Amino acid sequence: EKIQVVLQVQATGYVIASTAGDRIEIPKAGDGYDIETLRTKLQERKRLEPNRRDLTVAPEDGVRYDDVIKAMDTVVGEGFPEMSLSDGSTL
Repeated sequence: EKIQVVLQVQATGYVIASTAGDRIEIPKAGDGYDIETLRTKLQERKRLEPNRRDLTVAPEDGVRYDDVIKAMDTVVGEGFPEMSLSDGSTL
């Protein structure tokens, strides 16, 4: 079975997790999300799995729409064009 990778957009920051059990937490930088660290971590993931094209974005209830869109744009921009959107309870 293929390992799923999920970007959770939470009130406290981002979490990149997979069904393989790995988990990277990216806390907010002050009041805002740390897009630069997210970009770096997605680039690292892409180097580990250069053929992966999919990644699921799973926002928590209450996260601003604008913040979800920025996360989605970053995911696609870092080489995961088959991005999908799910609810926050994916993993």
